[in-house]
Parts: sequence; structure tokens; C-alpha cells
Amino acid sequence: MSKGIDDCRLRFPHKLKFKGNPVIPVSPMRRNYLKLEKLCKGISPEKELPIELIRLSVRICKIDDEQQIATGEVYAPFVIDSHGDMMEPEDVELLAHRFLANSLNDRIDIMHNNRPANAVTVESFITKGDEDFNEGAWVLSTKVFDDDVWADIRSGKLSGYSMEAMVKKVPALVELEIQNHVFGVVEENDGHDHVFFVKVNDDGRVEGGQTSEDEDHDHKIGAGGSTETAEKHRHRYFLP
Repeated sequence: MSKGIDDCRLRFPHKLKFKGNPVIPVSPMRRNYLKLEKLCKGISPEKELPIELIRLSVRICKIDDEQQIATGEVYAPFVIDSHGDMMEPEDVELLAHRFLANSLNDRIDIMHNNRPANAVTVESFITKGDEDFNEGAWVLSTKVFDDDVWADIRSGKLSGYSMEAMVKKVPALVELEIQNHVFGVVEENDGHDHVFFVKVNDDGRVEGGQTSEDEDHDHKIGAGGSTETAEKHRHRYFLP
């Protein structure tokens, strides 16, 4: 997404140590407990899964529909990304600062197509003590002028930021705790939400899943950040 940012250090694990296969419990909304319990029994009736309700973190976590502004994390320190890499806090901060220093706030495209979108960054900051985001994460707010692009954001087709930058990779030894079964609550759409379950492989990739049945329907979940379409809509979901 952002070119001209270089000299940042990207750590890639050359050796991983895995611990356990815990179940990630989900959100503290009591009304979802029975749906979650039913979903667990449907997935693994012979195995009792530990359940405690907590809310999961998100990428695009704030949407201002009136102003068409989407806010979310670009990158968080010490979080392994989809390429198996991570950054330390000072490198995330360097990226964020150079993004503004090099006047790249209008260098926004869609799915890395390198064609400028009709959108511009209106806020950029590093989080400190903000419960909505990972500590030390780089967060952007982007104003979208294209109604079609905004519709894709609202539907979950476009669910987060994906940066493009020149970096230097250095090896790092990390210890990971892999959650092979993740539960959560999808984002509300069409006036309702669902509890969801996904299975995650040891590389951290979603293998598939499903939601609870609500409003006389459920949704299947494949790869990506949203459910499959059912009843002419879908929901975004987020993993920790």
C-alpha cells in the first residue's frame, strides 16, 4: 500500500516453539452463551470444550458511516503476520512516522493493485493505552470517497489494511502459542450477529468454520475475513 518506506527491520522466525492447543474463548455477552454452547456441541459432541466469553480484537474496528471513515490497525508489534514475520515497536513507529514524513497519506490502493483509490488518510497514530487496539500498533483512519469501495468495507469484503513497504529481514527466535480452535462473535450486519467457530492450522491459517444459526440461517466460513453469503448478506469476523 505504501511505497518509499525503507530501512525498517522485519523479524522472521527461523525457529518456532509451539505450546499447547488452547481454545480461545469469546465475548462477555451473556446472550451468546447458549448459542456458543450449541455450536460447540455440534462441532465436537464427544469433547467438552472449555468456554469463557471474551471479545476478540479487530483490524478495521471503527466505521463512521456518515463520513465514510474506516479506522483500524496497519501493523502491531510482536504479532506474527500472514507471512510469518513480525516487527518490534520501534520499527512499527518508524514505519508510521515515515508514512507521514514522505507525504504518502494518499497512496491508498485496493488489494495491492497499485492504482490509487479515491481515498485519503485523515488520521495516523501509535496506540498507547487504547483498549480498542494492540499496544504500540500503528493505526490509520482513512476517508473513502468512492461509494463502491465503501460498500465493500461495510460488507466485509475489504476488512483491513495491508501495507506494502521495503524492509530488511533479520532472523528471530520466538515462542508462539497456537490456538487451533477459535470462537468469537461476528460483526453485526442486517440487524443481527452470530457466534462463530473456526479451525486454525499450525501455520495460523483458517481452514474453515461456521456460525451459529440466528434469524433462521447460518453462514459457512472459509479463508479471509468474512463469512460466506447467506440470505443476501455476510459478516466480518476477526481473529486475535
